[in-house]
Amino acid sequence: LRTLQRPRYVATGLLPEFQQLDSRHAFMKNHQLPPYDKAEWKEMETEEKLKIYAEVMSSDPVGMIEELSAKLVQLDDIIFSENYCTEGGLSLDDIDLWARLRSISII
Repeated sequence: LRTLQRPRYVATGLLPEFQQLDSRHAFMKNHQLPPYDKAEWKEMETEEKLKIYAEVMSSDPVGMIEELSAKLVQLDDIIFSENYCTEGGLSLDDIDLWARLRSISII
Protein backbone atom coordinates (compact mmCIF):
# COMPACT_ATOMS: atom_id res chain seq x y z
CA LEU A 1 0.00 0.00 0.00
CA ARG A 2 2.83 2.41 0.80
CA THR A 3 4.26 2.04 -2.68
CA LEU A 4 0.91 2.97 -4.20
CA GLN A 5 -0.27 5.64 -1.82
CA ARG A 6 2.70 7.64 -0.56
CA PRO A 7 4.15 8.84 -3.86
CA ARG A 8 0.78 9.74 -5.32
CA TYR A 9 -0.73 11.77 -2.54
CA VAL A 10 2.51 13.63 -1.97
CA ALA A 11 3.27 14.31 -5.64
CA THR A 12 -0.09 15.83 -6.51
CA GLY A 13 0.12 18.73 -4.09
CA LEU A 14 -3.68 18.58 -3.79
CA LEU A 15 -3.60 18.09 -0.05
CA PRO A 16 -2.98 21.36 1.79
CA GLU A 17 0.01 20.00 3.69
CA PHE A 18 1.78 19.19 0.41
CA GLN A 19 1.17 22.35 -1.61
CA GLN A 20 4.74 23.56 -1.10
CA LEU A 21 7.61 21.74 -2.81
CA ASP A 22 9.67 21.88 0.38
CA SER A 23 6.92 20.08 2.32
CA ARG A 24 6.72 17.34 -0.33
CA HIS A 25 10.50 16.91 -0.25
CA ALA A 26 10.51 16.78 3.55
CA PHE A 27 7.87 14.04 3.48
CA MET A 28 9.77 11.99 0.91
CA LYS A 29 12.98 12.45 2.85
CA ASN A 30 11.38 11.10 6.05
CA HIS A 31 9.01 8.37 4.79
CA GLN A 32 10.59 5.30 3.28
CA LEU A 33 9.15 3.17 0.53
CA PRO A 34 9.33 -0.62 0.38
CA PRO A 35 11.58 -2.54 0.38
CA TYR A 36 13.65 -0.13 2.48
CA ASP A 37 13.42 -0.01 6.25
CA LYS A 38 13.74 3.20 8.26
CA ALA A 39 17.43 2.71 9.02
CA GLU A 40 18.34 2.16 5.35
CA TRP A 41 16.23 5.13 4.26
CA LYS A 42 17.79 7.41 6.82
CA GLU A 43 21.28 6.66 5.45
CA MET A 44 20.34 7.50 1.83
CA GLU A 45 20.96 10.85 0.21
CA THR A 46 17.89 13.00 -0.44
CA GLU A 47 18.41 12.90 -4.21
CA GLU A 48 18.33 9.09 -4.17
CA LYS A 49 15.07 9.14 -2.17
CA LEU A 50 13.48 11.56 -4.63
CA LYS A 51 14.62 9.34 -7.50
CA ILE A 52 13.00 6.29 -5.90
CA TYR A 53 9.72 8.18 -5.42
CA ALA A 54 9.86 9.28 -9.09
CA GLU A 55 10.51 5.72 -10.28
CA VAL A 56 7.55 4.42 -8.31
CA MET A 57 5.33 7.15 -9.76
CA SER A 58 6.35 6.22 -13.28
CA SER A 59 5.64 2.50 -12.80
CA ASP A 60 2.36 0.87 -13.81
CA PRO A 61 0.01 0.88 -10.77
CA VAL A 62 -2.65 -1.51 -12.12
CA GLY A 63 -1.55 -4.53 -10.07
CA MET A 64 -1.30 -2.48 -6.89
CA ILE A 65 -4.73 -0.91 -7.51
CA GLU A 66 -6.28 -4.36 -7.96
CA GLU A 67 -4.69 -5.48 -4.68
CA LEU A 68 -5.95 -2.35 -2.91
CA SER A 69 -9.47 -2.89 -4.24
CA ALA A 70 -9.49 -6.43 -2.88
CA LYS A 71 -8.30 -5.19 0.52
CA LEU A 72 -11.04 -2.55 0.60
CA VAL A 73 -13.62 -5.29 0.07
CA GLN A 74 -12.10 -7.21 2.99
CA LEU A 75 -12.13 -4.03 5.09
CA ASP A 76 -15.85 -3.63 4.53
CA ASP A 77 -16.41 -7.03 6.17
CA ILE A 78 -14.48 -6.14 9.34
CA ILE A 79 -15.75 -2.60 10.00
CA PHE A 80 -18.01 -2.79 13.07
CA SER A 81 -20.51 -0.10 12.09
CA GLU A 82 -20.98 2.93 9.88
CA ASN A 83 -20.05 5.17 12.83
CA TYR A 84 -16.80 3.58 13.98
CA CYS A 85 -14.56 0.71 12.99
CA THR A 86 -14.30 -1.23 16.27
CA GLU A 87 -16.91 -2.54 18.67
CA GLY A 88 -15.68 -0.37 21.54
CA GLY A 89 -16.73 2.87 19.86
CA LEU A 90 -14.72 5.78 18.56
CA SER A 91 -10.99 5.18 19.09
CA LEU A 92 -7.53 5.77 17.69
CA ASP A 93 -8.30 2.96 15.24
CA ASP A 94 -10.87 5.23 13.60
CA ILE A 95 -8.43 8.12 13.36
CA ASP A 96 -5.79 5.86 11.82
CA LEU A 97 -8.25 4.25 9.41
CA TRP A 98 -9.72 7.54 8.18
CA ALA A 99 -6.25 9.00 7.64
CA ARG A 100 -5.32 5.99 5.51
CA LEU A 101 -8.55 6.12 3.54
CA ARG A 102 -8.05 9.83 2.95
CA SER A 103 -4.61 9.17 1.54
CA ILE A 104 -5.83 6.54 -0.89
CA SER A 105 -8.78 8.62 -2.05
CA ILE A 106 -6.40 10.52 -4.32
CA ILE A 107 -5.23 7.41 -6.18
